[in-house]
Amino acid sequence: MTILLKAARSQRRLSNFEAMKDFAKEFYSSAAWKACRELYKRKVGGLCEACLANGIYKGCEIIHHKVMITPEN
Repeated sequence: MTILLKAARSQRRLSNFEAMKDFAKEFYSSAAWKACRELYKRKVGGLCEACLANGIYKGCEIIHHKVMITPEN
């Protein structure tokens, strides 16, 4: 991966994080979420499940929730 591509991904992640609600920032910054995310990435072999379902082998960038995060949960 080129340095330019890495910088663009890093900037996109920063923009996404800045746009999050405060309650979500706290959650995504937690050690518990980071550990859960890494374990799940290893479980799926680091591949994007949506892409894989279409026969495309691509590394995952985002881990989605089964239950949408809200201030109440």
